[in-house]
Formats: sequence, structure tokens, C-alpha cells
Amino acid sequence: MIKNLKSEVNKKIKVLIKELSPYVAGHGGELEFVGFDLKTGVVGVRLKGSCAHCALSPITLRFGLLKKLQAKFPEVKEVVAIE
Repeated sequence: MIKNLKSEVNKKIKVLIKELSPYVAGHGGELEFVGFDLKTGVVGVRLKGSCAHCALSPITLRFGLLKKLQAKFPEVKEVVAIE
């Protein structure tokens, strides 16, 4: 599912996720970039800490992370949590 790990877009997405990590860390969580599939537009992230089992994590992914990523990378269509 997660392909194109060495693409330039992948590197830029990883940097943006790292920039957003302090906001999640403020709630005891952590985001780990898994990869981006350019063909499907899916970004995979691993949720750690309190985010791993939080009932609100889908909202964080969809309305937080996805919106930020789409603002810079229109090719991003979805963010999914990878276990």
C-alpha cells in the first residue's frame, strides 16, 4: 500500500508531519510517518502514545493532519493510521 518512499513529496510530507508533532505531543501522543502512495494519494502514519487508543484520533487525522497536508500537497487524498 505505501509506495514511493524515496520520492521528493515523501520527504516534504515527512518534514511537515515532524513540524506538526509538537501539537500532538502536547496531548501525550506521537505521529510517525510511515509513507505516501503517490498513486492513491494515501499518507500512512503510525499513532503512538495516547493517540494510539484515542477515540478522537480519526478526527485529528481527518480535520487536522489531512487539511494541513492538502494545503501544501494537493495530491494527498487521505491519511490513514497504520498499526
